[in-house]
Formats: sequence, structure tokens, C-alpha cells
Amino acid sequence: MDWRKFCSAAFHPYGKQYKAAFRKSVFPSQIPYLMNGDPKGSLQEAAQNILDQIFYSPAIPTNYNLTTSTQPPDPSFSPQEIPVIIEHLPSGKAPDIDGINNLLNKIIHKRFNNIFPTLFNRCLHLSCFPDSLKIGNIILFQKRGKDQRLAFSYRPISLLPTIGKVLEKLMTQRLTYHLESTNSLNDQQHGFREGKSVDTAIDELLSKIQTARRDDKHVLVLSIDIKGAFDNLQHRATLKSLDARTCPININRLFYSLLQNRKVTLLTPQGRATKDQKQGFPQGSCSGPALWNLVANEILNQVWQITFIYKPSQMILCWSLKRMQIKAL
Repeated sequence: MDWRKFCSAAFHPYGKQYKAAFRKSVFPSQIPYLMNGDPKGSLQEAAQNILDQIFYSPAIPTNYNLTTSTQPPDPSFSPQEIPVIIEHLPSGKAPDIDGINNLLNKIIHKRFNNIFPTLFNRCLHLSCFPDSLKIGNIILFQKRGKDQRLAFSYRPISLLPTIGKVLEKLMTQRLTYHLESTNSLNDQQHGFREGKSVDTAIDELLSKIQTARRDDKHVLVLSIDIKGAFDNLQHRATLKSLDARTCPININRLFYSLLQNRKVTLLTPQGRATKDQKQGFPQGSCSGPALWNLVANEILNQVWQITFIYKPSQMILCWSLKRMQIKAL
């Protein structure tokens, strides 16, 4: 197919044609560039230094004990839930260090359709997310225009075990259903929610502004850009917010298990560098957006006491997460 026919076949404004024309190819960076100008030490030591700089440990205590929930446990994952997720796994995604990709998962499930349901329901019953399924293999991509010798000039992408991502997606679907069915999320949260997007956020913002102008009133818009929100979100705050939502007890405990003993690893020809991930969520995590909404919900539910010299008719709080196109009004 020539380029003209390829473009003429477009039916989605942000589909393959858009990606081919506007997205530049960015390849993973090599470890030797990241030694911060110091040629001493091995590649493994350089990799460890990078992980220490990018995934630093929080200064506040991270321990949090879940309260004894009175909510009944969720039922087992149904025979309908698991196949739907596996069948819709993108086949072109890179595998983790275990070498198991999504295509292999589809083949396994097709030929031995009782393996994954047994595994995932056992995890749900025991409220245990296996440690081997939450190790992120880090691939570094250089940010455009940044000094290639500095660790913070690179965006870490976590290649997570594909089997673990299926389990994480099952958990997240259950959590999302609970939050939405109980109206636990503030209606002004437009990020990562079905039927809401940056477009609905902008529409609501413009509607409030237009209404104020029509009534000859003033509106103050406070816009906050949150840098590294996913990377810096505290596990303690996440678990506390999860605890307050009175989710089914086994879902709560399974998420608690997910956030314990998380590790990231960076492979080099001389060996592997590893570090505990005690805060934040991996880029590529299935549950990160839903858990972010839990914590952000507390901000939206606050009654802000702000004194103005000149008081506008209303104040609108907006925030955005870099590269995520999220707005909260």
C-alpha cells in the first residue's frame, strides 16, 4: 500500500496514520551515557547509581496497616472476565525479562484455559500478588533536549511481567466498578474515567466562565501542573485512601500486597542492578491511574478556605499531570 492509500484509509483521527506522521521514533538509551561524566566504575555500578537517583526512597514513613474491613469479599474472577482481558492484550508489546509476551499468554490460555483462572483466583483468595510478577525491568528513553549525561534527563519505562499485568487489570476493573457504583469519586474528576476526558473538563471550564460572564461576574482559575505525579505518589497515602473507600476486603488486601516489595531492575552486560520501589507507580502500570484518582479525590472533596481582597463569584481549581492530559475542575 502506498502512502496516499495508507492515509486515505484513515478512519480514526489519532490512529496509525497520525502516529506514523507525528510521532518520532525514540530508541532506548545506552548505559554508558548515564555515568554523569564520571568514567570510573563498572556498568553495573553506573546502573545502580541511575536507579538510586531516579527511584529515591521517600523521606516519610511508608508503613501502613489496613484496618479490619467489614465489607464482604468480592467473588472469584468469572470465566467471562479473564478471557476478555487476555484476548484484548496488544500483541506487539515487549516482554519483561522472563520473555513471556502477550502472544504467548494468548496461546497458553487458548490451549490450557484453566491455568490463568486458577492462578488469579488463588491470588484473590489469598490476597497475595506474587513478588515475581511486580518486578519492573527499566528501559530508559532520553527526554528531548536534555543533557544525556544526567540521569534525570531520561524517562524510565517499566516493562512489567505480562501475567502480572493481567492480574493487575482484573483487580483494577473490580476497584473501578466499586468506586463508580458507589459514587465514591468526585464528579469533578475528569481523568481516567469512562465517559470523561480532557474534553469534558474543558467544556465544564468554558461553561462556568461563560455563565459568569453572562451574569457580569468574575471567575478565578487556579491551574496547577503536577510534575512527576505518578513517580512521587506515596504508597502510604494510596493505601489510606483505599482503606477509606470500604472496598471488598480481598480487593483491599490484594492492592496492599501489590504495593509491598516492589522492585525495579536495570540490566547491563555485567549484571543486573536492582532497587526497591517504595513510592510511585511504574510507567505502564494498569492500576496507577485508578489509584491516583483515589488520592486526588481527597483534594477535590476539600472545602478550600481562601481569602481574597477582591472576591470572585467562584474559584475553579485545575490540575494537569504532564503527558497525561488530565484535568480536574
